[in-house]
Amino acid sequence: MDQEKIGKFIAKCRKSKKLTQAQLSEKLGVSDRSVSNWENGNCMPDLSLFNELCKELDITVNELLSGEKISENKYREKLEENIINVVATVEQKNKSYNKLKLILLSFISLMCLFIIVVIFSNTIYFNQKYDKENMYVEKLDKGIRFTVKNNCSIYSGNVRHIITSIDKENIIFVNVKCNINDIYLSSKKQSEEINLNSNSYRYENIDTSSLKKYKIYYTTYSLNNIYKASTKKLNEIIKKSTLIYKSS
Repeated sequence: MDQEKIGKFIAKCRKSKKLTQAQLSEKLGVSDRSVSNWENGNCMPDLSLFNELCKELDITVNELLSGEKISENKYREKLEENIINVVATVEQKNKSYNKLKLILLSFISLMCLFIIVVIFSNTIYFNQKYDKENMYVEKLDKGIRFTVKNNCSIYSGNVRHIITSIDKENIIFVNVKCNINDIYLSSKKQSEEINLNSNSYRYENIDTSSLKKYKIYYTTYSLNNIYKASTKKLNEIIKKSTLIYKSS
């Protein structure tokens, strides 16, 4: 359909009826801006207004869609042509709508995936392997301090410990956890930048004042599981852990 042609035809018919845009809009229950948009070819009248508009302009729907007066011998031909045009327009709008809906659904899906990834990368933690150069024990007045200085620790790495005993021997397990986001960010940092940052470390103070002798093991096992483990299981964990400190 030729919207510009139809718009000019509406304007011509309105003027022939000696109606202003405001008067026609009032009769149809729309704004005069809507009538102006029709006549400028910016848009088509709503389908629900076709009959009322044609009645006010004293034309047929077939003539409205053709954008001109139609003689009787061409009426059938124009009607068929307009039906085809209307169907084609509807199909095109449906295709555009479906395409827009697909784009919108894809965008929403990507946003949901992004949110899930962000949540996952910031809430799921992984135990880190022992790093001899950047994980060490320091003696304090009332205990010891397990210090971690590496890429991961400058973000939100968790340094934790648990104290248990096996056959009257005191054992302290320590480990470091980092989430996926920490690991990713740390891979983007240069070691020189980290070494220049005096705050690029995390530590865990451990009160050993009540312990006469003890050993500290670095483990990648869950400390919660160690807390519940049997003696047999603890011995297995010790074998797979790294002894990093032994009190004198």
